[in-house]
Amino acid sequence: MLGWLKWKSRLANIAGRSKVDSKERNQPGVKSLFDHASLLLEGTSFAMFVDEDPFFQACRKLNQAALKISFKEFWPVGRRGAAQKAIGGGMRLLCAGCFNEMPFSFQMALPGGGMGSMFALGDGLPSNLGASAKQAMCPWCSSADGLIVWDNASPGEITERDMDAFRQLWRQRGLLWWAQNNRQEGVCDRCGSESIPRGQGYLQHSDLVCEKCALGDTGAKGLEHMRKNQDYFGTSELRRARNLVDGKWRFEPPRIIPEVKAA
Repeated sequence: MLGWLKWKSRLANIAGRSKVDSKERNQPGVKSLFDHASLLLEGTSFAMFVDEDPFFQACRKLNQAALKISFKEFWPVGRRGAAQKAIGGGMRLLCAGCFNEMPFSFQMALPGGGMGSMFALGDGLPSNLGASAKQAMCPWCSSADGLIVWDNASPGEITERDMDAFRQLWRQRGLLWWAQNNRQEGVCDRCGSESIPRGQGYLQHSDLVCEKCALGDTGAKGLEHMRKNQDYFGTSELRRARNLVDGKWRFEPPRIIPEVKAA
């Protein structure tokens, strides 16, 4: 899964400037303790913390925040956060060094995750994924530090416009995927029957799907599923799609943004 993350750092050369609303930069009532900085991730600004108690407070109040940890602390912090009803399933884990997102298999292989052995599966994942997880190190840059991102803010009303946003996100992701390989055609990973010429199709995470399947996924049933579960198409996928069509994000890699203090 998430094989497209391997080349996301190269997308900055073809991306436009990300736009973030001022209200997303200044969340009221919660003070970030990470050197007055925030994490700009896929067009949304997350308050940054190094201490878990204010991080949990922000999660309960805003349902969006980020915490710098050592990878070996991922599961202990997650369990303490769940016990305090601050965070739950669906936590994202990024490397604090290179900002690559750690796949679920990496998370499960970290100390305390309960997975003894594993194989690195998925297009673009490094072969040392399992060994790095056991050592609590990033398989890309060997950093020992990660970023927990809790992103569970209310999406408000979900409409057919959001279904169109998903298609635009998957279509753009597909174009970028084709640009990174030399294949001349593919076959839909969903139905297994439709051929997909080079430059066509939609990429849903790491699955290349045909137009018929993409339209089917974002039809009336897809809208119904999304209204019941905002993460039906994946954690944070709705926010990615909305930020893309609103011009806040063009596949730029994450970065840390220092807050500018008033004179």
